[in-house]
Amino acid sequence: MGHRIWNFELDGRSHKVELNHGSLTGKKTLKVDDKLMPESWDYLNKTTIMLFHYEWAYHFKIDHHNAKIYIHVIAGDTGAASCSYDLYVDNHLIKPEKEFLIFYDFGDFLIKMMIILFFIILIYSTIIRII
Repeated sequence: MGHRIWNFELDGRSHKVELNHGSLTGKKTLKVDDKLMPESWDYLNKTTIMLFHYEWAYHFKIDHHNAKIYIHVIAGDTGAASCSYDLYVDNHLIKPEKEFLIFYDFGDFLIKMMIILFFIILIYSTIIRII
């Protein structure tokens, strides 16, 4: 769903935090100063009446400072969803290189996936009949 890079200084040293969040698989990878961090995301589910709010948190250290990243995915009842990403260091929000919100319409995605699945089944059943 998104790719974020945060570059900032902390105690006179430059740091880089890079997050990749896959749109289809939901896989999340985090690099801190170009070192891949182990996968240990905490899942926090928040659901309201009209929409679903999914949230993940990742806690880590940068030198001796506490850091955490939050991923927020909000999906409405229409099938549309949006994502946002926040990085906090010592409870201070760090702004990413570019601030933007990603918007996906999962309704269209599901229709496309169903059409692809239909054709896969059609081709498979045709091959089975030929054999």
